[in-house]
Amino acid sequence: MTVYVSFAAFVAAERASFARASAAWWNDGGAREWLETAAGAFRLTQGVGAILEAARTNVVRHSSDLTVSPWYVGGGVQATVVSAPDLAGLPGTRVTADSDFGRMQQDVSVSPSTTYAISYLTRRATAPYSDVGIGGDHRLRFNFGSEAVSTSGAISSASAEELPGGVWRVSGLYTTGAAEAMVVLRVYGYATTTGEANDYAAIQIEPGGTVTSPIITAAEPAMRAADELTLNLPLGVHDLTVTFDDDSKQVFAGISGDYTIDAAALDRPAVKNMMVRAAA
Repeated sequence: MTVYVSFAAFVAAERASFARASAAWWNDGGAREWLETAAGAFRLTQGVGAILEAARTNVVRHSSDLTVSPWYVGGGVQATVVSAPDLAGLPGTRVTADSDFGRMQQDVSVSPSTTYAISYLTRRATAPYSDVGIGGDHRLRFNFGSEAVSTSGAISSASAEELPGGVWRVSGLYTTGAAEAMVVLRVYGYATTTGEANDYAAIQIEPGGTVTSPIITAAEPAMRAADELTLNLPLGVHDLTVTFDDDSKQVFAGISGDYTIDAAALDRPAVKNMMVRAAA
């Protein structure tokens, strides 16, 4: 048995082939900053493991630049937006609330009766909270002081991940109603006093029940293509054991031939290693 020190070495030895039709962002697990990888290139974690994700689309336009259309100042309140220093490697925007609950908004097309994963990067400028919402009723708020996430309305499964430089990635799930074809996305400077501000980047609404890596958009929604890893198996029937970054395992039994792993079927996207054995 030959042991390969990384997925890249595994592919280079022609034991597998890899494809992805688009560029993709990834978090290297070491420096904890987001980096962009070209189409067809592995997203390696700490130089060894790999990120394998299904295709996803971010339906938010200009996901990191809130200074341009279709973003607009919402609801008769006042807000100011300027470019902000990068947030963990991604360009961002500072939203300042010039009146209570000053915010930027965008009308986002969605599909009815569909679960969407909502996520955003945020860093405290002066305000105690960051706040992203669907309309006024469904809110995903992060408290910089307690480092806790709170929700209102139909937002569920909320969490926050710490990144370098005081940056957090906040996420949750929202399911649209049976007749809901458009939502109003709100991003708050969140004033309790005039002039409070926060930095935002990589604001994402993607169909699916899990949050995936950032998909940075411009004037139109953008899709990240699927990571496609195809194993070149020896003759016979085999069992594949996948070990993830948290050391949990998943087994794909009875596989053969040139076997392409379905990224959507994986329990987690961050894969540490794989082992193939002849089926008993």
